[in-house]
Amino acid sequence: MLAFLALIGLQNSVPDAPTYEQMRTIQRVANTIIHGSFMGLIVATAWAAVAWHRHRLVGENVLGIFPRFQLSAVYGYAWRILMLILLCAIFVLIPALVVGIVIGVNHIVVGNFKPALHSGAVHVAFTFLVTTVFTSMFLRYAMILPAKAVGETITLSESWRRTSDRRFSIIGIAVFYSAATLLYGYLSITASVFVQLSQIPALAYVQDIFFLFVQWILLMLSVSILTTLYAESRPVLRLKM
Repeated sequence: MLAFLALIGLQNSVPDAPTYEQMRTIQRVANTIIHGSFMGLIVATAWAAVAWHRHRLVGENVLGIFPRFQLSAVYGYAWRILMLILLCAIFVLIPALVVGIVIGVNHIVVGNFKPALHSGAVHVAFTFLVTTVFTSMFLRYAMILPAKAVGETITLSESWRRTSDRRFSIIGIAVFYSAATLLYGYLSITASVFVQLSQIPALAYVQDIFFLFVQWILLMLSVSILTTLYAESRPVLRLKM
């Protein structure tokens, strides 16, 4: 939200006829805001996740309004999130992108691209499949996240081994998450179009607040799923009630 407001303020500060140097400066500032907000989001997510993992797994309660910021755990958690996203992107998203490019080239060069592949249903199905595979792979490797939060260090191969008995449950979770992601995207686009057509500025803020709330719910649901999977992967560990 703050980054969005900062970008709006930056856009409003652009003169009617900016020079080349002014445009370069504005571009650098915009990139700094975007990159800073992304890293801030990752750290904030790691902070909340570490606090929830520790609360549920080792019974650590929050004293005060905000949970304790444990530097090593939070930054280690954030780094592992980025590593997992990159790893899953390499093995899932890049091959999917290559397939999409090959299909597109085949349509342009050969001209035998079936019209059905242009339909929105096929696009949704392809997105659903890629998201499901990505999420399944992420969850199989993601036991390194709650492990870091409680002070245990495990490898990616160990995380994969620990979740092997629950691979079908993880696939089910991934299917549900993919469906929820597609629904969220559809509702977000529909709401944005409605706000644009209504020309009521206040609705834009209501929309932003609502979707921030939804994103927070999805975040806590995801963290709770990781917590449960990690606890079930260690027989000696039980969730603290």
